[in-house]
Amino acid sequence: MAAYNAVPVLVIGPLVGYCYRYVERLGLWAFVAAGLPAYAWPAVWLRRLQLSGRAAVYRRLSSGVSSRTVTFR
Repeated sequence: MAAYNAVPVLVIGPLVGYCYRYVERLGLWAFVAAGLPAYAWPAVWLRRLQLSGRAAVYRRLSSGVSSRTVTFR
C-alpha cells in the first residue's frame, strides 16, 4: 500500500518544481488560495460534486484504452 501512496508525490513533485521556477509568485499564491478551501469543505459537499456513486457511470464515460487499464472497485 505504501507504494501506491508514493505515486502522487512522484507525479506532483516535478510539477511543483516547474511551477516554482517558472510561474510568478502571485500566480502561485493564487493557485494556493484557490485550492486550500477544498480541504476545509465538509465531505458532504464534496460528495455532492461527485458525478455518481456508481462505477458504471465512470466506465461508460471512459475511453476504450482507459476502460481496459483502470479497474473500478
